[in-house]
Amino acid sequence: MATVRLPALLVLPGVVVAALVLGPDVGDSAPLPADATADEVADTSVPLEPVPDSELVAAASGADARGSTWFCAPGTTTGSDDGFAEHVVVLANAGDAVAKVTMTVIPDEGETVVDELELEPASRSAIELSDLVTADWAGAVVEVDRGEVAVDHVLTGPTGTALAPCATTPTDRAWFPSGATEAGAREVLTVLNPFPDEAVISVTFETEDGARTPEDLEAKVVPPGSILVLDLGERVAVRREVSTSITATSGQVVVDRIQSYDGSGDRAGLALEPGSPRPSSTWWFPGVELSADRASSVVLVNPDRDTVAKVDIGVRADGLDEADQPEPFAVEVAPGRYLVVPLDRDGRVPLETGLTVTVRSYDGHPVVAELLTAASVRDDTADVRSGVGVSLGSGAPVAAPRWLVPFGSLGGTDAAWISVVNPGRDAVTVVLDALSKGSRDPVGEPVVLGPGERVDLDVAGGAGHHPAAFDLVADGPVVVSRRFHLTTGEVTDALAIPVVDGVVPAPAPGGG
Repeated sequence: MATVRLPALLVLPGVVVAALVLGPDVGDSAPLPADATADEVADTSVPLEPVPDSELVAAASGADARGSTWFCAPGTTTGSDDGFAEHVVVLANAGDAVAKVTMTVIPDEGETVVDELELEPASRSAIELSDLVTADWAGAVVEVDRGEVAVDHVLTGPTGTALAPCATTPTDRAWFPSGATEAGAREVLTVLNPFPDEAVISVTFETEDGARTPEDLEAKVVPPGSILVLDLGERVAVRREVSTSITATSGQVVVDRIQSYDGSGDRAGLALEPGSPRPSSTWWFPGVELSADRASSVVLVNPDRDTVAKVDIGVRADGLDEADQPEPFAVEVAPGRYLVVPLDRDGRVPLETGLTVTVRSYDGHPVVAELLTAASVRDDTADVRSGVGVSLGSGAPVAAPRWLVPFGSLGGTDAAWISVVNPGRDAVTVVLDALSKGSRDPVGEPVVLGPGERVDLDVAGGAGHHPAAFDLVADGPVVVSRRFHLTTGEVTDALAIPVVDGVVPAPAPGGG
């Protein structure tokens, strides 16, 4: 691999972005001006421009694409075992030809570094960014000369391991429904501006006391080809719940949220999540767990500051007849506010079974939804619980017939699954292949899913192919996520990455 040192400011060549038919209309207005006032920025009821369905989540280009570009928001790159969130980029090539990759690593200080590599067909590669640059923080831009390549990034530190897809499109808005700055917790926003023009962002925090935008974050400049790291604990008083939104009044950025708990309280673990770029009327969560030692809550944000959002949170439990399924949670989210809905709050949802969770805003006011999962173990000697794992994951507002999983196998796991749900009205057949060291191998037999049905495909240890990526194909649109149980008791999960060919808005629950 060749390493070339370039000037610190990055100027990207043309970025390849796949275009699809526009999704549901969520408004029609020009972006806010760069000199917008704090009140204008904080008013998230300002109409949003519609975006293609493929831009609602990270999406891989199809087989006929001439290339793709991926944006990985920063993690730490100290090269130390005790680095807060050491950054690894994982690439998977699901195509039948070699992919040529150019990776540009952007540190918080020092020179930008460019690395070039080739990725063989049906294979994956993991790049530790600290091998390329030593810095407190670094992000990356990954340019590929063909389609069918997908990119994750993985963060590892003293509090755990977390993963998420890298982004395929920057955004002018991002929402993070859940977070915490309480004792023992650290919430960090990491921002990447990969373009040759500066971006200007505003950051608004929502707590039980209301919303505010700190003066120094009303019009924060992110210079061209640079990164910005914001530690929320320096700006938000101790809070167990913090909801955050970012607006780019000029330019576009890539934003992730890193949440850690050091175990000194009732939680421990590391979580990573990209910001949701747009609210949606429908969200699907394919693989949800609820047990005596694993609690899950849905966190909702209503970006409209004028109107109440009326929302149903549906839960479908594996193995139950339709008549025995839990009643939906019918909730209202106040204008401009967030709401935490524990799925175990009244006993209606059965424990120790696989669950599909759906969020539907049925009055025309879209919301942002996130799933908070907290795992724990019981200390038999003391008969107490100690928090061991926290995961924060976005739902899917889209469905697709093909999904890629670059980071599909992880050492030190008790269990690992790829969860698939059929959100439509017709049965679908699902086929899963493992991609490892140039070989494509089927995992188990094809699975048929009826309307609304789900399945957990066991991929512990890479399903016998480690290290492995996965390529899942169905004959109809499905929603796919993956999750891991580590031997430490920690949990980590993330959406899989759809291929843009065939991406559609996720239907409303019930196959509508």
